[in-house]
Order: sequence, then structure tokens, then C-alpha cells
Amino acid sequence: MQATAVVPIKRFDAAKQRLSEALTPADRGLLAAAMAADVLEQLASSELIDRVIVVSGEPEVAALMRRHPPRR
Repeated sequence: MQATAVVPIKRFDAAKQRLSEALTPADRGLLAAAMAADVLEQLASSELIDRVIVVSGEPEVAALMRRHPPRR
């Protein structure tokens, strides 16, 4: 069976707005980037996922995808 994961990733500078009272904009961006990297790493290592499609306006996502390519 082939499975595709579609992952929407919000721009890091606009992510985690509900945490604005607790975190600075820079910290929210770092948190969003770390969370995106964690998700992509897990999907890349999954034996159940054949393809990962990321939908994002965040320029750093391409670099994250290169660091965590899906298994073949």
C-alpha cells in the first residue's frame, strides 16, 4: 500500500499566535520550526509513508525537507 502524508506548515513568523502572551515572536518561530522538523523527521522515518507533500509559504521548509527526505 502506498501512503502520502500532506503536511501544511504555516509561516514560522505567523505561527503559534495563541502563545503570544507567553513567548516572544522569535521564540514562537523557533518553536514552530522545531515542531515542523520533528514532524518531518518522523514522517521520513516511517515505513508506512511513501511520499510527503508539504504545503507552505515558509522559505525555511525547503531546507527542512532536504534534511529529512522520505525513505525510499
